[in-house]
Parts: sequence; structure tokens; C-alpha cells
Amino acid sequence: MVAAIRKTSGWPLPVQFACTILIILAGFVAQLPLESRSFGDPFTVFLAGVFIVALMFGLAAGILAVVLSSVLSPFFFEPLGTFQLTHVSDFVQIGLYAVLAAAASFMADQIHRTLIGLSDTAMRLADEGSTKTLQLREMAHRVANNFASLDALIRLRANASKDPKIQFAFEQAGELVHVVARLSNRLNASADDSNLDSQLFVAELCEDLQACARSGISVECRAESHDIPLTAAVPLGLIVNELVTNALKYAFPDRKSGVVLVDFSREGDDFRLLVEDNGVGMSNTVKGGGLGFHLLEGFSRTIGGRFDIASSGGGTRVSLRFAAPPLERSLDLELPSTLFH
Repeated sequence: MVAAIRKTSGWPLPVQFACTILIILAGFVAQLPLESRSFGDPFTVFLAGVFIVALMFGLAAGILAVVLSSVLSPFFFEPLGTFQLTHVSDFVQIGLYAVLAAAASFMADQIHRTLIGLSDTAMRLADEGSTKTLQLREMAHRVANNFASLDALIRLRANASKDPKIQFAFEQAGELVHVVARLSNRLNASADDSNLDSQLFVAELCEDLQACARSGISVECRAESHDIPLTAAVPLGLIVNELVTNALKYAFPDRKSGVVLVDFSREGDDFRLLVEDNGVGMSNTVKGGGLGFHLLEGFSRTIGGRFDIASSGGGTRVSLRFAAPPLERSLDLELPSTLFH
């Protein structure tokens, strides 16, 4: 409807006036088969025509419709078909109709202007949104390129060094850059500007990590759907990546199969992340364990998290808890029964 009004309001004024005349004449012809005039006729038909004209074309066409319909209405007064007014009450009725029709025309014109204004605003906002979306995509593309350049530079420095410890440190730094770049891509794909869906986010991380696992080692994901703030998403993603990567590297040194489980859930006022494996246990995992748990503790502190680590010959279990946003609670009001007595 709005699109049609925008279109008709842009027509040349002569075309609008010609359409107005046709609409009022159509109302006049529609009234002809009626042999007797009940209360409101022919004003009901003409009033509807005036409203439609003003809504489609604006106030000028609406006033033309009022004048034309007022001139044609005596045709339906007694004596029928003569355009003669023999009673004072006829003049009064036509005058009242003209006032009412003018008011209806003015109201329709206001609706017309409001709809056009809202449509213009919506189009402007859509254009601004498209521009911002393009800018954000361009920015994300540049960030991705910067990450790729940084990763390439780190690998180049690692290859240039002859010290195995320095090479290892550069490799670990490059791996971290790669992880942050991957997380950045995930965040840029988010439709929400402030939150991420934990189920989708953790599942996608597990898919990426599964692609890095050797044959026979599986990464299983059990994640509930909750809104997590973007401020917590990057540290959480880095923690998941480090724990799962360490498990993939060190938990199954001589095994052809194994499972790393990633579980994310809400327990009361806390989120809980659980990463456990059925590997050889902590004693072998800690040796050469990547960035180490000191770095993990640093990530967890940024979101106010608390670690709990348990290890045995049957595997390693790491649990992280951090505060979750308050749940929205519905307010149940119980009205006193005395109000109904």
C-alpha cells in the first residue's frame, strides 16, 4: 500500500486530477441504479471516494474531489435527476457534507504525508544500514588480512631462527594469532551486536578443532543455548582452543583413538565450561603443554573465571566457571481475594 501511495503521489498534477475526476464519476455512476435515497446517500459513496483520492494524491486532489462530488450530489435529491435543489434542508445537507468531506480529505492527506515520511525514513535507514554493513565487512576483511600478514611474519621469523626454543615460541605465537583470527571471523559473522549464542559458538569452535585432530581422535560438543557477552566470547574461545589443542597434542601419544569432550552449560548464576579427555592424564599433558595453564588462568581472570583441574591415568578434566548474566524473571502479581468480594 505504501509503495502504491509513493508511486501515485509522484504522478504529474494533471494526471492526478484526471484520476480524481474518474474516481468521483465512478462513484456517481455506482449511485445511479438506486431509485430511492436513504440517509447518507449519495454522500457515503462520495465521502469514500474523497478519502481514497486524498490518500492517494494528497490534499489538492482531495479538495477537487470534494467540490466535484458536492456539485454532482444534487442529482440524487428530489426531484431525481434534475440537479435542482428545492428545499433549504438540501442546501444544509450539501454544506454539511462539504465540511465533513473536507475534514476527511485533510485527515487522509495527513495519513498520506505520514506514510510517505515513514517510508522515506525507512529507506534512508536502510541505505545507512547497507553502508555501515559494507564498511564493517571491509573492516573485517582488512583485519583478516592483517592477521594473515602477522601469522606469515611470525612463521618467517620462526624459520629464520636456529634455536629450537625460539622456534617453538614463535610457533606457539603463530598458533595463537591463528586462533584469534578464527574467533574474529566468528564474531564478525554474529547477527547480534552484543551477544553470541553459546551453542552455535562452541559448536563451531569444536568443528574447527576437529578439523585439526588426527584420524581416530574425535572432539565432541555438548553446549546449551545461552546468550554470552562478546566481551567474554574471545577469552572463552581462547580457553576452549588451548585446552582442546593440548588434549589433541598430548593426551593420546600412543593411542589410535580417543575422545575430547567440550561441555558448556549454565548452573545457577554461573556458566560452566568442561573440557575432558580419556587420555593418559596430566603427567604427560603438562610436558611441553603449549602456552601453559598460566596463560589459561590469565584468560580466565579477564572474565572472572575459576579453574578446577583433575587428572588421573584415565584422562584429564578441566572445569571453568564464570558469572552469567542475570536471568530475566517474570513478575507474578497475586491479587488479594478480598478485591473480588
